[in-house]
Amino acid sequence: MTIKRVWFAAVVSLVTQGSHAADYTIHAFKKIQLTDKFWAEGVAIDDIDRDGHTDLISGPYWYEGPDFRKRHQFYPATQTFLRRGANGKPQVIRGFEGALGKKTSYSNNFFTFVYDLNRDGWPDILTIGFPGTAAIWYENPGNEGLKSGALWNAHVAFDTVDNESPTFADLLGDGRPVLLCMSGGFIGYAAPDPDNPTNKWFSRPTVGGSSRLQWSVTPCGGFTNSPSTWEAPKSRSMGARRCTPMTSTETACPM
Repeated sequence: MTIKRVWFAAVVSLVTQGSHAADYTIHAFKKIQLTDKFWAEGVAIDDIDRDGHTDLISGPYWYEGPDFRKRHQFYPATQTFLRRGANGKPQVIRGFEGALGKKTSYSNNFFTFVYDLNRDGWPDILTIGFPGTAAIWYENPGNEGLKSGALWNAHVAFDTVDNESPTFADLLGDGRPVLLCMSGGFIGYAAPDPDNPTNKWFSRPTVGGSSRLQWSVTPCGGFTNSPSTWEAPKSRSMGARRCTPMTSTETACPM
């Protein structure tokens, strides 16, 4: 290849690269700070007031979409900590000690899920706190209750959720999510009674495991904690069955 041909190939390559780069668009995200206080480890989204806009739930507050400027308290926000100001005097700061404090702490709200648990057409809020504490759901008071700003009625769903990564998902494939978690040294699920939603949820322990276990729900129905995969029960009266890992994307379960 001659020098001219090498130069021509280099120019074509640069032109081609430039045209490809022009095909990409950078989509910028807008950052909205809900609060500078630390109330929760995570958030959830849903249309809490059914106005057609997605709202955001974090800690004891839900924030109205679409701009998330207006917030409403649905359970008591009483946590505070002390911080010394520049003048050396103690200051009372609302929330849990985090970025505004001298040390990092945990909140009492690790996970939040939204689902219409009492089937009245209004989305309720399920919260799970520090490992070893209860799962509590808060009953959406509906249109008039939301307008009044009153705190929501709280119901204990499940007494003890031990692990750090519980989830609320349609494990059984019947369209009704259940709480998949560790409790008392067992992996299992807890589900509400659809006819008596304010009662404590019945639980179904399935397999033993570590209280710090982490897992994910599989697309084919079941859950996995490496190196094992567990097939979801066929009904709410059955326990899970162990599966043998085959590949990263499929498993074979004994019948």
